[in-house]
Amino acid sequence: MSSPTDAESIRFLLSEINSLGTLMLGEDHAEQVRKKLILGAEKLIIAARTPGENLYLTAAQPFLNRSISAAYSIGCFDCVPNDPSEEVTAEEISLKTGAEKTLVVRIMRVLTSSHIFVETVQNTIVGPAGGALGAYLESHNLQSPTDHHDSPLQFALKTPYDVWGYLKEDTSRGKMFNESMRSSAIVGAAGVPPFQFATELKCQSEDEVLIIDVGGGKGQALESIRKAFPDLKGRMIVQDLPEVTKDTNNAAHLPSSIEAMPADFFKPQPIHGAKAYFMRRIMHDWGDEACKLILKNIVPSMSVDSKVLINDLVLPDEKCERRMALNDLVMMCFGGMERTESQWKALLLEVGLEIKNIWRKEGENLSLIKAIFRN
Repeated sequence: MSSPTDAESIRFLLSEINSLGTLMLGEDHAEQVRKKLILGAEKLIIAARTPGENLYLTAAQPFLNRSISAAYSIGCFDCVPNDPSEEVTAEEISLKTGAEKTLVVRIMRVLTSSHIFVETVQNTIVGPAGGALGAYLESHNLQSPTDHHDSPLQFALKTPYDVWGYLKEDTSRGKMFNESMRSSAIVGAAGVPPFQFATELKCQSEDEVLIIDVGGGKGQALESIRKAFPDLKGRMIVQDLPEVTKDTNNAAHLPSSIEAMPADFFKPQPIHGAKAYFMRRIMHDWGDEACKLILKNIVPSMSVDSKVLINDLVLPDEKCERRMALNDLVMMCFGGMERTESQWKALLLEVGLEIKNIWRKEGENLSLIKAIFRN
């Protein structure tokens, strides 16, 4: 399998960095050598990343700036000891500043993944080896945003709309957003989830419902699943709001085996006994209370062998990658959040479900969580 990165450039840069590093370690190295070494290291990082990773990190850079500003406003910098041998936990920062612990973790995760601070173990910080977000957090008692109608978006843009209403009202921004979602397939954010649908989900007849894509837009996820597993038996249904699904049944790209149904995931699930209720990049748009409501609308419709499949980010509990940490800050601005495995477990337990397995695919950010009724 060919690499998405430029192997020849990487070989050249490694050789150049090695030579410059040797000069840098000499006693009489010139300032120019140091600058060339930094530039070479930066070029190496860019060459090693995929184009999609480079594009995302460039676009997300403002959220690093805002997280620095927010950390300063909260008082995180004053809490981190200057002595690198001393540590401070997120809980201690929370107690000293009055900021919610979850908020501290989310802000500091961006700073540690950007190497501004160092995370030694989970939620423990040592010293180093903004904008409307900070002002919003100060005005909201340093609590994580959870209300879609009272998030940094409304605070910064002076709008009464949540993010979806805002994108619908501002058609130019809405068009850009929709284009970016379609482009996600190009940079590896979409595609077939890392899940063996053929062995995990089985229907006895074509009349049974195999899978429901809850909030599935135009059915792109089900289309990719159907292409990857053409022999799957059973009905495949994509649900979304009426304005989204109205033309989907006649869409040229969808096979006739995929049905579109208008539905609102904040209302009870109308289809009972599906083998799987699937959600891709839905839960990260919402805070815990909204997610619990979405799940509580699904659970009563599940049969004993039904599964909830969540295709979303699963952050590591410690030493988070910068891209994932920045994505959490992006979602914070809309009242949503990315979650760690322990946060997913806690959320699902509250609605009577438990995680049976989590699949991760190398090179992709989205994981697949399989949840079933709690024993």
